Amino acid sequence: MLACFPTGTSSVAVEEGYRNIEALQTGDRVWSRDEFIGQLTLQYGCSYFSG
Repeated sequence: MLACFPTGTSSVAVEEGYRNIEALQTGDRVWSRDEFIGQLTLQYGCSYFSG
């Protein structure tokens, strides 16, 4: 699944708490809803970009 957030989005849930979207780096773990089991799970971010 691909999710897009606009620049300036704050309060992205990460393993350590919350972070602004611009501070995320490839490999950071973010909380994501698993569509198959319907629960929140920590997933590795694969890439982040702005354009």
